[in-house]
Amino acid sequence: MADPLATVLTQLTNLVSFRSSLRLLIIAGSIICGWTFIKPELSPLNLPSELLPTLIIVIGFSLGALLSSILFSGFDLIINVLKKNITARKKKLELQNQATEKQKNENKSIELVRRSFNDYSYSALNILLKLKDNGCTIKLDSDFESPERIAIKGLLDNKIVLLQHQLDMNTSFYIINPLYEEVIKQSFEEKHRKEVEKLFNLNPCGFDMLIKKFQNLKFQEDHIFNIVNIIYKNRYKYYPVIKHNRYSLGYAFDERNKVIDGLNIHFYIPDEYYSLICEKLGIEVRSYVFGNYNEEYNMKKNK
Repeated sequence: MADPLATVLTQLTNLVSFRSSLRLLIIAGSIICGWTFIKPELSPLNLPSELLPTLIIVIGFSLGALLSSILFSGFDLIINVLKKNITARKKKLELQNQATEKQKNENKSIELVRRSFNDYSYSALNILLKLKDNGCTIKLDSDFESPERIAIKGLLDNKIVLLQHQLDMNTSFYIINPLYEEVIKQSFEEKHRKEVEKLFNLNPCGFDMLIKKFQNLKFQEDHIFNIVNIIYKNRYKYYPVIKHNRYSLGYAFDERNKVIDGLNIHFYIPDEYYSLICEKLGIEVRSYVFGNYNEEYNMKKNK
């Protein structure tokens, strides 16, 4: 039978790491425990004296190896769990930092749009106004140097407006970048409110007379009001809160394509200003006023 110490010597030659050293110490402790606790239990069996030491060493060695394997497996499991937790925390922190940085950059972009909003060109503001509530199809001028094309290019380059679908060379479906939807709505609200306040504060000549016509709900919608000279002369001072269209008599048509007799000027409140006008006046008003301006009569009157 081989020398029982041969196995121990073989293990000693493999001591190249902390684990193998610790494993050997555990095995040695198990062998010692075997001599202390197992030998007395084996004595009544009357085993041969040369077999007893070998058997105790084998049992102690096996128990030590098993115990060290369980210990190291448990240790490895704990280490792996800790590593996974640390990695997960690092990843979560990294994602949080990325989200914070993204939010910071988005806030900067939103603030830049807010601060530069009133500096946008008329064409750019007109495009944004069309898209403010919902995306829509916009047909551009075929001239690539037209103000509207230059404006849409700038809005696309800065990702304020997004191209969703191109129908042809001049017609495409656009939406406002969701990131800027709220700030653009707020900016338009502030801009339109200021313009309404400015118009009422300036109160240009004829404005009171014109606004009373908008407040007059006694007549039908297609009623034609008389437009006096002072309103007509100052009609551009009401812009953009109250706009107008000028017609030659006999060239104004209703929805049924019938000529509206006597209509040669049409004042109207654009949708974006209508609720603000009603709020300012505290009552509901007409959204438009049909009028007749007798230019010949007024020219004679002013002579």
